[in-house]
Amino acid sequence: MNLTFFSIITTLVFFTVGGLRVAAQSGWNPVQPPVVNGNPVGIVDLVGTPSGTLFLQTNDQGLLYRSLNLGETWESAVTGIEPDDMVDATVHPSPSGSLFLFSPHRATLYRSVNDGSGWSPVLQLTGEDAELRHIAFTSQGGIYLSANDTTLRYSTDEGQTWALIASPANGALLSVTTNGDLVAASTSDSGKAVVWRSEGGTEAWQRTFAGAANSTTQRLFLNPHTNILFIGVNNLSSGSFASADIFCSVDFGVSWQIVNTGIATENRRIASHIITPDGNLHILIGTGGIYTLPFMRAEWEQRTPTDGIGTPQRLANIGHTWFVVDSNGTLYQQNRTPTAVEMDAGSKDFPLNLW
Repeated sequence: MNLTFFSIITTLVFFTVGGLRVAAQSGWNPVQPPVVNGNPVGIVDLVGTPSGTLFLQTNDQGLLYRSLNLGETWESAVTGIEPDDMVDATVHPSPSGSLFLFSPHRATLYRSVNDGSGWSPVLQLTGEDAELRHIAFTSQGGIYLSANDTTLRYSTDEGQTWALIASPANGALLSVTTNGDLVAASTSDSGKAVVWRSEGGTEAWQRTFAGAANSTTQRLFLNPHTNILFIGVNNLSSGSFASADIFCSVDFGVSWQIVNTGIATENRRIASHIITPDGNLHILIGTGGIYTLPFMRAEWEQRTPTDGIGTPQRLANIGHTWFVVDSNGTLYQQNRTPTAVEMDAGSKDFPLNLW
């Protein structure tokens, strides 16, 4: 692994002695979206990249736009993309600097080497029912891709060629993530949310997490600043959503701890998440609240007011500049660069007061 348990602890102590707590700020500013035929577009998804480019996808137009100046101006970013491939498409930045556009229903993966100015397809699955499910990147330049079949695809050359890796489950993998040396994948098995773990994607898989009966995997992701893995689990009753739980692992899936404290039972379904440069994790829950899990704590804090906007649906960031899309498809921006910092007394329990 890139970080052993000891090195995780050491890193957290080094960067968070005493802990940083940023005083809550308020005030979201509306961002003028692109205009089509005299009307502002409605937004369904957005993503910020490490290079500082903001992408947004519209609703009925099915178009993709980018901004190089935090939303002040917009330009089309669909050059090279088949129009039908834009349905539910999402943009994913890779550590190499390339961008990948993920078209799930058309089972097509595009790559851009010029920050979205142009795109080229690097993978298209055959079959009318083929769908892409999830994409993950390693720090060494590898790409893992899951689909609605029983294989996991892996590329070491920016998607030009792909190797097939056997799936750890009979069903399709829903999501996959990696810390570079280890791979974690999620699925549902006999009505339970399940996470599998593999040393470097070597096809030697171990099931390391299983939810309660009538549960589904809702989200699997890694905080790369801390190397802590998170999973969101939905609990069902008579086939309908009843509640949700959040779990995390500091050893990349070997062991898990529940981390629900601070969020009411009915509000734990994660709709979107971001990780800011300070290493803090921020989640947008299904009811529209934004909660923060500070770098070294296990208790969520709701300290990001969303007053004055509709129910938030998507959350993105470029550094400490946050963006929210509400239920009306309207885009808002807020600069949350730490300006008022309070130092808390240090804790002897590291990290996250859990271990």
